[in-house]
Amino acid sequence: MTGDSQISPTRPLQDWLEAFRQVRRQPHEALAVLELALQDHPAEPSLWVRQARIQLDLRAYDEAEWAAWQATRLDEADFESWYVLGLVQEARGKIYEAIAAHEQLIRTPIEWLIKPFNPSGASRSRSAPPDVELTDQWCSDLSTK
Repeated sequence: MTGDSQISPTRPLQDWLEAFRQVRRQPHEALAVLELALQDHPAEPSLWVRQARIQLDLRAYDEAEWAAWQATRLDEADFESWYVLGLVQEARGKIYEAIAAHEQLIRTPIEWLIKPFNPSGASRSRSAPPDVELTDQWCSDLSTK
């Protein structure tokens, strides 16, 4: 390695997330980690959402809104992306846009909200958390009506 700025382009996402966790309470350091992580994983919505949240905390509203938009474009079904976009737009005084972003949350099917627990669509194991099992039951009840 020839310098600190040259980090392996194959660094796994989990490594970046761990590096972020270590500095998340230090916004400027966290942003630096996210910038490097986004170089390796530019199509990862969760990184853009984290960046939007930090920029929002720093009151860098233009950057926060742009990062939140990036996340929604990468995964239109990502609940947190739309939520954060609405928060940023509300902070900027864009009330109608914030409402529109939060309306996306209402339109998001419940199956998308639980996708991280079951990305393959296969049936859940017995070890699934109780709230996930209740959600599964609720979804199946809705689908039969």
